[in-house]
Amino acid sequence: QNFQKEFNLETSKQAILTFKGDVYVGLEANEFTKKELKIAQKSIRILSGLYGILKPLDLMQAYRLEMGTKLRTKKGENLYEFWGEELTKNLKEELHSFKKPVLINLASKEYAKAIHFDILESKIIDIDFREYKGDDLKFVSFSAKKARGLMARYIVKNNVSKPNDLKGFDLENYSYSEELSKENKWMFVR
Repeated sequence: QNFQKEFNLETSKQAILTFKGDVYVGLEANEFTKKELKIAQKSIRILSGLYGILKPLDLMQAYRLEMGTKLRTKKGENLYEFWGEELTKNLKEELHSFKKPVLINLASKEYAKAIHFDILESKIIDIDFREYKGDDLKFVSFSAKKARGLMARYIVKNNVSKPNDLKGFDLENYSYSEELSKENKWMFVR
């Protein structure tokens, strides 16, 4: 009801500056320089239940709609079915524009379910964050969300272009675990 027909700087804001969740707390995009915003625009894609896929500087109006929301349409029973083919097609086209395409998947499991990764025809590296609680390695939702934002920030701030450069990620005491990682699933622990 509050949406305006026209998307301009009076009615809308850049996607990377609009979202306020835990991931964006770690990202701290409001502190990016113009050069860093250009890097983010080239290297980051944001999955959205309402907009599908956004580049960081795409204008959007604030909303609340989770990807897991059930919504019956001609395309299916939920937003995964509504967006899945389009998101996958868009990502596939973008990845094919790179010489050696690699997708660093920082999406939550909920949002990643919307992508048909097997169709992308690119290397995909899933990133996971865990932390020790005593002797046990645990998944802590809030920490993992913030860490995904921190990783995206690291990619932008360091203009990362090679996956192996991510192994140097060390923000907030995380470090790459060779022992717990696999070829396409990298684990960072603290």
